[in-house]
Formats: sequence, structure tokens, C-alpha cells
Amino acid sequence: MSCVRGNNHPVGQILQKYRTNPTDKKLLLCNTSIDTIDTIDTYKGGCSVMTKTKLKVFIADDSSFIHERLPGVLNEISGVEVIGEARDGVEALDLILKLNPDVVILDIRMPGKSGIDVLAELKKQKPELKIIMLTNYAYPQFKQKCLELGAAYFFEKSTDFEKLYSVLQEMSKNV
Repeated sequence: MSCVRGNNHPVGQILQKYRTNPTDKKLLLCNTSIDTIDTIDTYKGGCSVMTKTKLKVFIADDSSFIHERLPGVLNEISGVEVIGEARDGVEALDLILKLNPDVVILDIRMPGKSGIDVLAELKKQKPELKIIMLTNYAYPQFKQKCLELGAAYFFEKSTDFEKLYSVLQEMSKNV
């Protein structure tokens, strides 16, 4: 949970409306971009909103199967939201930098730019970003390279899918 206070937050205008009409919770709920509002507390001179934030996940993979199945599976995890997808490395890098996810699930082999190149560039620009490599190319040399470049995890698509699910569940608890 995070607490949003005052008018510096994107919902500041709505909070101002709430202050002038504190019984109009419907207005607040319909006009805010926050997914879940937990509580609204008023205090002298202002109000605060308690929200449940979600772990924002981006998927970069050229596999149609992954794009058809994985977003639905991940969105079922409480506290996880898939905010974007890409099918090639160039598009992935561009969208990840624009959308600012918390976690990226990244394949090694993609058209345009390899996942290893995307990983290296992302870690230069956003060292705090959590990157999970999910690949069919789970060779030891790829795993070593990805971990050296800063990948948080390295999973094989055919054998480690359950691990991916568990890791994201755990990460969503720490948002």
C-alpha cells in the first residue's frame, strides 16, 4: 500500500473536489487513474488516499504462444499487471523506456535486437529495473552473460515456468 497525500499527485484535482464534497466518493472513484482505492481519510486542510499499487510487468518475446498465454496468466496474480508487450528488441527497448515497468520478462532471441543487447542497454539506463530472462536458449554461457549484465533471474521456458509465477508473486508483495 502507498499513501498519496495532497495536490502533488496526479489525483490532486480529484482530492480537491473530494474536500469540497466529502460524501461524493463516486466522483473520486470514477475519475481517478488509481486501480484500487482502499480508504479515504480526511484531515484538517486536506485528505489522503490509500491505494494498492500493482507490480507493472512488461513482456518482450517474439513467440506468439507467449503473447497469447502469458499476459492472462500474469494478470491473474494478485498485485501484478502486464502494462505492455513487444515482439522485437528495438520495440521492446523503446516501450520499456517509455512505460517504465517494475519488471521486464525478456527473451534472448528476438528480431531487431537480441535480448542480451536489450538487457545491457536497460541496465545502463535503468540499473534498478528487475529483468527476468525467459528463454528456450538456456545454455550456461547465455545464463552467465545475462547474470553478469544484471538480470535478476534466468529461466528456461520449458522447465521453469512455475518459478516465474512464484517470483512475480513474491515481487508483487514488495511493491
